[in-house]
Amino acid sequence: MLSKFLDTESLCSHALQMLLDDFEAESGAILVLKAGELSLVKAKGISDELNLVNNSILQEVMVDEKDRVLDFPSSLKLEGVLTTYRPRQVIIKPIKYKNMLLGILILGKSLEFENSTTSMLDVFVNGLGLALHNAMTYDQVQRLAAIDSLTAFYNRRFGLIRLREECTRAVSNDGYLGVIMFDVDHFKQINDTYGHPVGDKILNQVGNITRNVVRDGDVLVRYGGDEFLAVIVGASHNDTMEIAEKLRRAASEFQFTNQHQAIHITLSIGVVSYPNQNCENETDLIDAADQALYMAKEAGRNQVISAN
Repeated sequence: MLSKFLDTESLCSHALQMLLDDFEAESGAILVLKAGELSLVKAKGISDELNLVNNSILQEVMVDEKDRVLDFPSSLKLEGVLTTYRPRQVIIKPIKYKNMLLGILILGKSLEFENSTTSMLDVFVNGLGLALHNAMTYDQVQRLAAIDSLTAFYNRRFGLIRLREECTRAVSNDGYLGVIMFDVDHFKQINDTYGHPVGDKILNQVGNITRNVVRDGDVLVRYGGDEFLAVIVGASHNDTMEIAEKLRRAASEFQFTNQHQAIHITLSIGVVSYPNQNCENETDLIDAADQALYMAKEAGRNQVISAN
């Protein structure tokens, strides 16, 4: 049944609830290993979810990949070490797939677990390991499908989905949203002169420059070729213009070296913001930003033009 869940969060949520019900446990958590670090995916009845990943016992389990059964006598006073109640017993099990550690399972109960629990949990965790491996693989495939390999920005399809989401949120909540559309000036000439491999390296560097300028949470999209979108979430028109100007300046100050030959690049940038720009959907914002970008090119390139 678990194998039908291809989303990691949904899988962990259903798996944990099944475990709590089947073993009559009052608390539990499933943590997943990501880039060598534990990440809490789902928890219930845990007193300090934020610090759970740093628990010394869990760190030990990561190293030796062995089960732990923690017994707490009723006479022992606890101050919410792991749970929101006083547990009698806590079981900690590594979740594996083909001897590869994927995560850790925690179950806590106010009574002792039955003797048959260990063998039953072994069977369940084996199945969970397989399902979790499939879900994590699916998540990775989905991410790869959404990301442009050259710049690590969203590709056009998924980027426009994210723009639509942010546009809908801004309109519904009377919020702010900025859109910056930009491209590399004379990029075709760069490709013709130095070759496409150099052009690709420059686009990759433009991606790095952009990431250093925008804020965490902003959405970056490779719109097509050398054309990009930066969706500035919750930003006023002035804030969006300021970020666009920082981007233009950072690109113009960067010097790309190809076989001891310096290549200077500049960007033409069009800016639009909501609610300064009336719009019914994200298409209106893109059209306005595209028009502003066209005006920036007509005005001599290497500048920022506002559609507002």
